[in-house]
Amino acid sequence: MAGNVNSFISKLHKELETSVNRINNSTVGAQRKIYAELLDLLKQLEVDSNGQIKNSVQNIIKISSLKQRINAAILNKEWIKSSGDFVKAFDVVSQLQSNYFSTLISDFNPPQVLDAVKQDAITSVLDQLRGDGVKVSVAKGVEDILRRNIKSGASFADMVDTMRSYIVKDSSGDGILQRYVKQITTDAINQYSATYNKVVVDDLGFEWFRYTGSNLETTREFCTLMTDKDYFHISELKTILAGTIDGHKYHINPKTDLWDGAIKGTNEQNFFINRGGWQCGHQIIAVPESSVPESYKSKIK
Repeated sequence: MAGNVNSFISKLHKELETSVNRINNSTVGAQRKIYAELLDLLKQLEVDSNGQIKNSVQNIIKISSLKQRINAAILNKEWIKSSGDFVKAFDVVSQLQSNYFSTLISDFNPPQVLDAVKQDAITSVLDQLRGDGVKVSVAKGVEDILRRNIKSGASFADMVDTMRSYIVKDSSGDGILQRYVKQITTDAINQYSATYNKVVVDDLGFEWFRYTGSNLETTREFCTLMTDKDYFHISELKTILAGTIDGHKYHINPKTDLWDGAIKGTNEQNFFINRGGWQCGHQIIAVPESSVPESYKSKIK
């Protein structure tokens, strides 16, 4: 039984991580196109003999043509395909989850509501990847930088450097589109997977769970403690969310009364979906009591 659980967890996390990495890699080319479009526009700005941008009517007018050209650069055929390929992962995750629960319950049938949950998740993420969200996330920042530099008469060369950092690569190593897409896709696919598990748990009444996934240098304290803990019983949830995990008190953010990075309003009901918080790549997996090590069960007893 433990082998089946571990195999499922490994396959699930591989699919979750691969789907996010694949679409994020595709943003590199999109960002280059955006920057190329922008450079062409910037070359049309009026500058004085010292290389300072003129605060002129003509320069201000050029700002209005910015959004349309950047939006066209983002929403090209390649990006439409990349986003379409990404949502195929929802079907793969559904099948992995269904196969897993079928090994635990001989007559398992996924609750019908899951089809609607999946379609809603796909519609939502495509709206964010192809709609106003992605356009605003990129174009608004560029527009603000351009307007600020024109009005202040800044150095043209300095503004180009600022634009390059903003669009192509900042101090984190990612460009603006990468940062936006990474957040959207990570939350979308991981929250869908978590929702699938939660719907089945509500239907079948599992009481034991595992907090799974890899930890990185940026992993929040809460997730590190939970992955170290690994197994937990539903009766422990109140203590966990109140600030203590196996006797260790984690830092509570006074603004949310939760751990740093948590989604505001996380409670015992939605924790299984929210998990560690925004951009959390961990999962809470329902497991049969028979697969739980005796050392864990004895603590609960």
